[in-house]
Amino acid sequence: MSQNKSKSHIHLYLCAAAALPCIFLFYLFNGNKYMNYLFISHFLLAALVLALVSTLLFFLFRKITASAEGAVLMLLPWWLWFWFFGAMANTLDAYLPRHAYLLLFAAIVLLMGGLAVCFARLRGALSGKAGIIWGLAIVICGLFLMNVVPALYTELYLPLRASFKDKPYDIKTEFTVDLNLPSPNIYWLHVDEGMGFSAVEKYFNDPQEGLKAELTSRGFVLNESAHLNGGYTDSALPAMFSPNFHDSYYGAVLSQNEHLLRRERNTNINKTLNEDGVYLHDDIIPRHELFQAFAAKDYRQIHIAGYTRRFLPLIDILYDTRPGYTEKPLFMAGSEDSSWSSDNDKYSDFRGILKASTPLTIVLADRVETGHGTAVPYYEEAVDYLAAQTILGLPREGETLRDDIPVWRMLMDSFAVAGPKICYVEIYVPHALSDGRGYTKLYQTGQITNPSPDNNYNVDLLYLPQYKYGMEVLLLTMDLILAHDPTAVIMAQGDHGIHIMDSQWYMLDSGKTQAEIIEMNHSTISALRIPDEYAGFAPWAKAANPLNVSRLLVNSYVGPNYDLLEED
Repeated sequence: MSQNKSKSHIHLYLCAAAALPCIFLFYLFNGNKYMNYLFISHFLLAALVLALVSTLLFFLFRKITASAEGAVLMLLPWWLWFWFFGAMANTLDAYLPRHAYLLLFAAIVLLMGGLAVCFARLRGALSGKAGIIWGLAIVICGLFLMNVVPALYTELYLPLRASFKDKPYDIKTEFTVDLNLPSPNIYWLHVDEGMGFSAVEKYFNDPQEGLKAELTSRGFVLNESAHLNGGYTDSALPAMFSPNFHDSYYGAVLSQNEHLLRRERNTNINKTLNEDGVYLHDDIIPRHELFQAFAAKDYRQIHIAGYTRRFLPLIDILYDTRPGYTEKPLFMAGSEDSSWSSDNDKYSDFRGILKASTPLTIVLADRVETGHGTAVPYYEEAVDYLAAQTILGLPREGETLRDDIPVWRMLMDSFAVAGPKICYVEIYVPHALSDGRGYTKLYQTGQITNPSPDNNYNVDLLYLPQYKYGMEVLLLTMDLILAHDPTAVIMAQGDHGIHIMDSQWYMLDSGKTQAEIIEMNHSTISALRIPDEYAGFAPWAKAANPLNVSRLLVNSYVGPNYDLLEED
């Protein structure tokens, strides 16, 4: 009987060994799936690999300690070390930055060696405590089920149930095209995290009269208090770019959550989408109505983007502006051989979680995608002329956080593309870095002193300088466009204001109310330039609502396809 009991223990121990690393894996998945674009298939594959590794380690540790109980006990510190490696490394990094990884590796080697010796000597004692170890194994298996069952329910069962229902939204795929309408070149300048004029004046006591005068002198009509309740980029762009999707479904989802701060808002929105079987990356982004409408009128589509490239369809040409690419030739790629795909970005989110949490940060080097297009020239003389007019001045050797340089290079290169064309240009300058560095892009150049080096999310001190730098880049970008294309239609449109959760927590701690934070989150810069020869084709005054911009562009230069929303 004891032999059968021993065998049953071994089976339970094997289950616990396989389940142990997956507890943390699915815990991370459940906590991040609504904040990121994570796919259950990636985690199931990782779980299979980790379970196999853990099972092999169980047999190795059993051999070393000469007991199955000792093997189970050795697996605990091993996997705790593995999954908490990132947090421990970051803590040590503050004190011993050059040796943090080495110390952690040395610590686990010493710990595992010490445990092996102890458990080998205590073999008889451990066997006598088999009931306790058996109970521990049951707890491990229970914790595994507590994490994996919710993941499978929300990611497999709910989508399967939703697949039997009609889609809860309408997205426009066929457009009325009026060839008698004019076909100007159109430039959409996406000012990421650019707050509106009134909000900057109200919350930062910074007069915007000079900036407004500069824009007005270039022919722009301003909406000084524009707002959009998208909250963050991946939520705002589908609302602006796909009017039918917004009006039939998405607008109600946004309205239900517009009073929430970033983390809870993001979680609620993505949870609702998931339960309804609506997948922005697969269902909506490839069919953004604005770009499909202009494609119906044979417009060339150009996207100059880094971060927001994930939320755009690839129609014709993509220029990738991500920081760090300035040291290498930059590429343009057509949709048929693009360096970007939604699968790559979904994978990179999972990759980022592994890098942040585990020792795999050492072996998971950042991937460099090169594409298959033509190298973009550097245009040194023109770029230097523009850069010299910014607060940062001329680029310094080795700089990789300059957002303006790649935008100007690629924009100059895109002028050679024959029109009519619609060119989406991401100006990411005002946006905080979301990887813990916050509002530090200006200050890491070494040319500007950081007034809050101990808190990179100090909105009060750090947002305004970065915003001003962004407005310098915006005006210079407009001038560059107008110098080459004086009859271009241009809009400078933000997607959201301050929204990074660390920034919102800072504002809460500094005494701002949640209503004030939401106002700063929803505020967006909005300015439109319609040349006189193209101004008579739509009631452009109604463009005060950012949700009307796509509608007006399509109605004015493609054909009558949308009703305009009333101003609120």
